[in-house]
Parts: sequence; structure tokens; C-alpha cells
Amino acid sequence: MTEFFLSFAVLLAFFMLAGVGVLLARKPLKGSCGGLSALKEGESCSVCGAKGQPK
Repeated sequence: MTEFFLSFAVLLAFFMLAGVGVLLARKPLKGSCGGLSALKEGESCSVCGAKGQPK
């Protein structure tokens, strides 16, 4: 049982460190599609409805 708790604690620590890294980078997360910058001018995102920015 000790091994389970140790493994869980290590995994939790890695997730917490990854979260801190995302917060400190201050860059917005983007999907594998490239985010809103991949949209052409006038197109809208199929998920959130945001419009593409002019380039």
C-alpha cells in the first residue's frame, strides 16, 4: 500500500509542477490545430465561435 501512495504522490507532484510551469509561462494554451491564429480572416472557430484575427 505504501508503494501506491508513493506513486500517487510522485504523479501528483509532476502534475503540480506542470501546472506551475503553465502559469509562469503566461502563454495561452492552444490545441494541435494551431489555435485562432490558424483561422483565416473572417472564419470563426467551430468550438467557441471566436473570429480569426487579420494577419
